[in-house]
Amino acid sequence: MMMTINKFYPFLVWATTLLIGPFLSATVESFYFRVKEAFSDLTLVPIYWIFSLILSLPVLVIYCIIFYELGNKVAANKLRLILNIICIIGICITFTVIKGTMAVDFAIAYSISTIIASLFFRIMKKEGISNSDAIESP
Repeated sequence: MMMTINKFYPFLVWATTLLIGPFLSATVESFYFRVKEAFSDLTLVPIYWIFSLILSLPVLVIYCIIFYELGNKVAANKLRLILNIICIIGICITFTVIKGTMAVDFAIAYSISTIIASLFFRIMKKEGISNSDAIESP
């Protein structure tokens, strides 16, 4: 079987990061003494998703450019590492610009969710034999 690049990988990692990030943020906050605030923040998850979607677009564009440029040129694990570093730097820059009292918590949560998401999905996928190739001619 032939291995090909999973062209949806950047979008899978991005979407999973956006979905998991707010929940991890509440978990990170609960490690600090703010347990009540952490669980009340769960009611704000849809708002976090909207802002995350908008604020993450510049990092997604950079992530995609690097992914599609290096996809077939670099080993999958090395590419995953490069993409994670780029994404974490982008997350830190985004939350540094935004500032706020929860910026560090969010940066940690979204960075962890990016790493988890990147390990969950495969960069390379197996390309199966098509039906037309499998049929033998007489």
